[in-house]
Amino acid sequence: MNIVKKYYLLKTVYSFALSFTKTTFVIFFLSHKMTSTEIGLIFGLFNITSVAFEPITAVLVSWWGERNSMLVGSILKVIAGTLFFFGDSFSTFLAAEFISAVAFTFISGTLTAWLVNNYNKESNTLKLYEIFAQMKKYKYAALLIGGFLGAVVGDYSLDLPWILNALCFSMLIFLIVLLMEKSIGYEPRTFPLKLKESLSSYGMLLKDKSLSLLMFSSFLSAFSLASVKLFWLPTVKINLNTSMMFLGFIWVGIAGAKFLGSYFVTYFMKKFNYKLESLISFNWLSTIFLFLMIITIQSPWTIFFYLLFEFGKPLYSSVKDDLINYQTDDRSRVTILSLHSLMIKLGASLGLVSIGFVGQQIGMQKAWYLSAFLFMLNFAIYKIIKLWMLQTPEKKEILSV
Repeated sequence: MNIVKKYYLLKTVYSFALSFTKTTFVIFFLSHKMTSTEIGLIFGLFNITSVAFEPITAVLVSWWGERNSMLVGSILKVIAGTLFFFGDSFSTFLAAEFISAVAFTFISGTLTAWLVNNYNKESNTLKLYEIFAQMKKYKYAALLIGGFLGAVVGDYSLDLPWILNALCFSMLIFLIVLLMEKSIGYEPRTFPLKLKESLSSYGMLLKDKSLSLLMFSSFLSAFSLASVKLFWLPTVKINLNTSMMFLGFIWVGIAGAKFLGSYFVTYFMKKFNYKLESLISFNWLSTIFLFLMIITIQSPWTIFFYLLFEFGKPLYSSVKDDLINYQTDDRSRVTILSLHSLMIKLGASLGLVSIGFVGQQIGMQKAWYLSAFLFMLNFAIYKIIKLWMLQTPEKKEILSV
């Protein structure tokens, strides 16, 4: 099994493990009499912990390798899932969420860095955005199946999806031991040296304007969409008075829309000369569907427009992942990808607090209009990045489809 197939399998099982609680997460807390403020604190703790630990775990990953990092993260996920299953108090859920967040920082960006570091050493014909697009097909298929199964068992008990979560992460641990090997050319180094290398990677990022702005666009997207992503399904349940099973079918639609979006990435990309042209076009379409989803939030039409919005996500995320990876070298890739993950979590944390506060003042629907306007700013960001990259010969080569 080559490195790409191993990546597909490990990433798919990881997505499958996460998927079981996707439709039931917020409703699980509501069933335990958590207030909206307490739920916000639980999600906020995850994001704050991710932001705090991401630089630390990025150094640790570079120090002891991607395989060990994946093992630690997966073991912590099993512990967190077990705590959620047996827990029945706000303090227990906070502890479980803290452990889950630390686990996330060990895993985030690690598999992708492992793939790219080894992929560059092998003879491969696929472009990175094609691999990421294909991976998203498997990812969303796993999310579709797992999310629906979680909703089905959630009708019997909202605790059961957590056991499925822990069991699947246990399976991932076995696969990591079986399939993951050290990156080609990997040499263990002392911790101080790795810390110095990580700090130099951050310095490289600050000097690279196009890469920095590309990562800021991820921060902006996470900031603007955090509230929508977290509260849209519960809002639909309240407005349309649906059952958990119906939410399961909606989740199938969401995952299916992302799956279709992944399927068409390569097809749509061939219509453009430069990758950022596709990002600009996909951003405009997604913004339009986001506005339409908000306008129709009181009616079933909101489901249709939200599915169209989700269809566009893999289109621009695959291209963005491609551009970020091609602008980093092997030594700094884990650190940069971890920092990228940190930016997304920081954006989501601030977005939940900020958009949530605005929603309390003027109503959530109006607050989500603000989210859509902020998301639309990515259009200008991508235009600027394109101009900068076209001015540098080696960047222009990366930019070409």
